[in-house]
Amino acid sequence: MGCGASSANPKDAALTSEPAPVKQPALTEAIPAGKIELPGADAESPDGQLSGRVRPSFEEIDQGTNETSSSTKQPDTAENVVAERSSKLLPANIRTYQLVKLCQDSHFDRTQVEKLYELFKKISCAGDDDGLIDKAEFQMALGLKKNLFVDRMFALFDEDGDETITFAEFVFGLSTFSLRAKREEKAKFSFRMYDLKGDDVIDREELSTMLNSTISDNKLSISPEDAANMVDITFVQAATANPDTMTFAEYLGLVQKKPQLIDFMTIASLNQLLS
Repeated sequence: MGCGASSANPKDAALTSEPAPVKQPALTEAIPAGKIELPGADAESPDGQLSGRVRPSFEEIDQGTNETSSSTKQPDTAENVVAERSSKLLPANIRTYQLVKLCQDSHFDRTQVEKLYELFKKISCAGDDDGLIDKAEFQMALGLKKNLFVDRMFALFDEDGDETITFAEFVFGLSTFSLRAKREEKAKFSFRMYDLKGDDVIDREELSTMLNSTISDNKLSISPEDAANMVDITFVQAATANPDTMTFAEYLGLVQKKPQLIDFMTIASLNQLLS
């Protein structure tokens, strides 16, 4: 970094031979519900279009524009409130010592941190102008509906667990989604999203919970039996030493074989905004 810059055991046969092919590998299909590719329609799944709306991009929030029209006054929606307001509580400019520290500890340079500060000022006053981002404001900024994915994202950004995101937490969280972040860094963040219990392993129940949340949120045509099979196959593919839990090293090995698992860990519109 620098300034320059689920509970059931798998079938015995699944552990001793190649698993029967299924239509969707578990983790690969667990990601699209929370994929942050803005703007545009939701990504297509093997079963059709994921449900959802066209989402505002970081650029649109920053510039106060909307995809439908740049000349017509937009309805007073949550997204437009974010776009048009800016915090009156926060200082106009970030302090120099904080700017230097954030550059040193993230993948962003001085200009990028300054741009993120302007974005933070707008997001943080979308609800209460308290100089902090709460979960509702976070969800609004990402253009995602309330679901487990957003809850997990917010929890990981909120490093001190006080239910709000400071500017430093905002920068450090987004840094992992930048193009400069290494694969292992992105894998660690995504691993923690699945590790609901915070015990440094992903167990079958946790993976099933995330997968079933995705299926429900996006109305995917995946039966409970297929979902359970997807979890089984994922553990087989990860070659876990324990049939019921997956360590980070095992997860990282799976990511190295299937890098598409962490495609959602790069926000293209963010990198366009900061370029």
